[in-house]
Amino acid sequence: MRLFIAICLTDKMKEPLLGLQREIAARGGDCALTKARNMHLTLAFIGEYERPGEVLKAMQSVPFEPFELSLSGAGTFGSILWGGVSCPDSLFGYVRSLKKALSDRGIPFDEKPFKPHITVARKFSGSTGGLNPGGASMTANRISLMSSERTPGGMEYKEIAKVISFSQKKPEK
Repeated sequence: MRLFIAICLTDKMKEPLLGLQREIAARGGDCALTKARNMHLTLAFIGEYERPGEVLKAMQSVPFEPFELSLSGAGTFGSILWGGVSCPDSLFGYVRSLKKALSDRGIPFDEKPFKPHITVARKFSGSTGGLNPGGASMTANRISLMSSERTPGGMEYKEIAKVISFSQKKPEK
């Protein structure tokens, strides 16, 4: 299984990113656009790993509170066009704790520094000048364990488990 840990986006957050894609298309951009249902904010990329239950245990061991995310600008990493994400410093701390929990359990993950972004297109070669998804925002109140599978229609991402923030859980009676 190819796994990663992410925040799934609300439709409200996706709409400005889809607007970015429409703008790229109007400019004649020739690139591979991310499907709306696949848009997410990756917190930790694990890759091929056959024990999702162990990853879920690591996720459950790291408490988090809901936090706000908002879209902010656009840019590129090589040929990847992304929408920027503004987030609180607490998310960076959460990601560090999450990666430590993965490491403590011997679960491999990509150790690149966390740079909050949402992939909008791949194989992008145009200018990002004037591209801005606007300031849509959302409250993130769950973290999702995702799988990715290559299909004839491209990559398909599926939520296989989630951890709901402690403040969202109903108190036990």
